[in-house]
Amino acid sequence: MLASLVAMLCLLLELLQYPFQRHQKTLDDCADVSDLDDSVCSEGSSVRSECSSCGDSAIATELSRAFLKNRRLILTNFVARSTSKDVLELCELLEQYHQNSQKLRSITFRDIVHGANYRRWLFKKTSLYRRVLHVADQLNIEVQFEATVEICTECMSPKAMISLLDALKADADVKSVVLSGSLYFRDAMCVVGALRNLLANDHRHWQTVSLSGLHFAASRPMDAKMARKSCYRTLQKIAAQRYISVQMQ
Repeated sequence: MLASLVAMLCLLLELLQYPFQRHQKTLDDCADVSDLDDSVCSEGSSVRSECSSCGDSAIATELSRAFLKNRRLILTNFVARSTSKDVLELCELLEQYHQNSQKLRSITFRDIVHGANYRRWLFKKTSLYRRVLHVADQLNIEVQFEATVEICTECMSPKAMISLLDALKADADVKSVVLSGSLYFRDAMCVVGALRNLLANDHRHWQTVSLSGLHFAASRPMDAKMARKSCYRTLQKIAAQRYISVQMQ
């Protein structure tokens, strides 16, 4: 009888302790989950912070991808695509580079410009040059521009092409001219004549002068061939005098 009573008391005690143990286990589990959440949040904050510190601007990304050799920086098609904010950030980054002893010797802006957009590009180049030169002079960095102007008959009339070639005489930063499209013989001779005058205008170092994409419209293949030869003779003499390589079909 006594043994049975003791057994019943033990069973009752276990039943009374079970809810408490279950509740305590739940609290422990919640604490573990809370710690895990804190860990995840902390790690997430760290990742976000790291990403934030690495979240470079467009111009910083452009600089990181730019060709840099012997402390000479080359930015491709920057002038046409840059905004006023980009230019400001470029100046700030140049100062930061200088403060970190990463001193540059020169910056070259190398752009490909469509003939129809040349005057807009020239305006942006002039504005960019004034703003960057102010910082570059202080840091003793040389600033250069190298432009390739692509002139296509599909986008410009012969008269506009001649006007553009005449305007390029005043822009020594244009190092290459590429003509493409189709022209009738008379228009072709006028355009090629304007190109010849441009090549004879100064002693700049021409990198590329190409007419390989220019086709001569004629009713007979023989006439087109004669037109090509005539244009080549027009350019040949001045090209030989100035050591300019002229590419033709």
